[in-house]
Amino acid sequence: MYTDIEQKFNAYKEIYNQIIPNIPPCAQRTKAQTLLENSLYLSVFTTFEWFIRTLIDDYVIKASEKGLCFNDLSAGIARYVFLSHEKRISELFNKTPDNQIGAFNSYYNTLKANFTANQLKTYIRFEFFHENKLNGYYKDVFEQVLGNRDFLNNLMINTYTDSISSSLETRHRQNALQFLIDFTGKVRNNIAHENSEFILSDDEYDFDSVVYRFLQIIKSIEETYMIHTGFELSLPRENLLDLSY
Repeated sequence: MYTDIEQKFNAYKEIYNQIIPNIPPCAQRTKAQTLLENSLYLSVFTTFEWFIRTLIDDYVIKASEKGLCFNDLSAGIARYVFLSHEKRISELFNKTPDNQIGAFNSYYNTLKANFTANQLKTYIRFEFFHENKLNGYYKDVFEQVLGNRDFLNNLMINTYTDSISSSLETRHRQNALQFLIDFTGKVRNNIAHENSEFILSDDEYDFDSVVYRFLQIIKSIEETYMIHTGFELSLPRENLLDLSY
């Protein structure tokens, strides 16, 4: 899947570097350039969201087919499941001893049973990126899917593709979590609200650099997912058109 996304991003880079600067002079040239530039930034971000959604869906389907029960869940996801049973658990304490035994056995058997895909996706699902989600929910998801709740925080990415020396490149590194938080807040949200007006003036978010950082994250997630789960992540047939360009 990484290769498919890389090809798509390379097409975006070609548009950004060769087409935007050469839009013919006209009264709305600046606005046209701004709209196209912002659309490309947004497309990179939404492609990353699509990748995460596909990854999670792939896990839910394949894990449920393989067989996954409560004891196989990470602590964070298990907590969501447990809390969703709060009413059922509370009622156990209000039953007579005879009825309590039957009710508990029923609940106990539920915990031992494998989840269906529909049951599992209630707790492991795609959520839109916000700082609180990245610092909370996605830690639980990545602990389950990648085997490491601090995956994004521990993943160090280079911010530029080119450097004069290796020492310079080392100075331009950041963790993936902070990049996603900053990019979502400073770029994605502003473009979503003011697509035709927002002008990105921060050199930190040079388009080629942004593409390079997202590709590093995608590649690392895909490789870690396949190692941790043993599942091969492939492009869903129904989403092939999403990667056309």
